[in-house]
Amino acid sequence: RLAAGSVFGELAIFVPEARSATVRALSATRLLSIDKVAVDELLLDHPEVAHSVITALVRRIQEHNRGLVDTDD
Repeated sequence: RLAAGSVFGELAIFVPEARSATVRALSATRLLSIDKVAVDELLLDHPEVAHSVITALVRRIQEHNRGLVDTDD
């Protein structure tokens, strides 16, 4: 479950491939959609935002990888 302020779909901005997940709201929800051009401009104009995005993506990859580790050795 995603909490208020969560981000999803961010990989689609960087890798234009078919989506790998479906998100459904369980209650009334407000969403913000940002297109690739706007994100590209934001990241170029504000390197600190680019750093934050990279950090968030790395953390998400690390979480995913932890879920792949077989602990039944």
